[in-house]
Amino acid sequence: MAIPTIDFELIHEPTARKELLSDLLHAILEVGAFYIINPPFEADLFSSLKAQCQGFFDLPREEKMKVDMVNVPSFLGYAALGTEVTGGRTDWREHFTVASKHQGKIDGPIYRNLLGPCPWPSEDALPGFSSVVNKLIEGNAVVATTVQSRIAEALGIDEILLNSFFDEQRQYRARMIKYPAPPESDQASTQGLGAHQDTAFATIIYQLTDHESLQLQNAQGDWVDCSPVPGTLLYVFGKSSNAITHGVCRAPWHRVIPPEAGSGDRYSIAIGTGIGLDTSLAAPETKRMLGELKTKLQAQYPNMDDTLHEYLQLDEQSPTVGMKVFYNYARSYPNITKKWYPDFKI
Repeated sequence: MAIPTIDFELIHEPTARKELLSDLLHAILEVGAFYIINPPFEADLFSSLKAQCQGFFDLPREEKMKVDMVNVPSFLGYAALGTEVTGGRTDWREHFTVASKHQGKIDGPIYRNLLGPCPWPSEDALPGFSSVVNKLIEGNAVVATTVQSRIAEALGIDEILLNSFFDEQRQYRARMIKYPAPPESDQASTQGLGAHQDTAFATIIYQLTDHESLQLQNAQGDWVDCSPVPGTLLYVFGKSSNAITHGVCRAPWHRVIPPEAGSGDRYSIAIGTGIGLDTSLAAPETKRMLGELKTKLQAQYPNMDDTLHEYLQLDEQSPTVGMKVFYNYARSYPNITKKWYPDFKI
């Protein structure tokens, strides 16, 4: 399975439109991911990001703990090595997550705390860090919204209808990740990140080192390397896009194999964007929009899986998308839930 490549410089070029949309549709239906070359970033952004990532993870432990996730209720911040579990096994990585700043009040249901404060290392501890990362988030927003328009066009669905599932002010969560090589005695049994599907509409991944670590599962169940290409992004569809399109968009399982001993640390950044937190799963308008998309897609893809993924199905615990997202975080980080939401039942 070859992962398709989309040239961002040609995304607005009329003469290249037909071939681009064909490649994009193949990625949507068959692969669930594609590379993006020539993104609209400054030439030195990737090297600056790598330097800042290394700089953050090289900080003394006490400095990193100042921005630990447990310090804020928004599930943003630093997670130390070996504190996460995927598929019942420990993930051998540490990470630091920040987000685009939310303008306006943050009140209402509990899940809106996800839009809350974001801890940053001080400028004295890491000069230029916040500036470089915010440039990435801003540029990533341009890529995400532009590509989403082409996805709607490739699928033959109304772009305005698709956009209506998203907040006008979207939150982009940027997770900087360090994958060190595990101890040699544990090399065979250690996972960098266990096999999973993302819950977001899509995740854009920036592989900052040349490790052959990220793998995607194809339709036959085989694991395929997502080789890093300098200056190139990897766009991976998630459960939200799969649900909105009633299974037409493939949301692939993927995983990270830890670096081999002696190969150095692997660094990457993953930025996810999801549909609006306030989206009510019981609202007639939501049902109407999903039904309209289903009718349109069924006419074009009669063999599609027309069952709605559970991610957008109504249940007693999660009447909104926001509550589904909040439950995921609450289960993944019980120490934060216990501190900030002691009465919340997981």
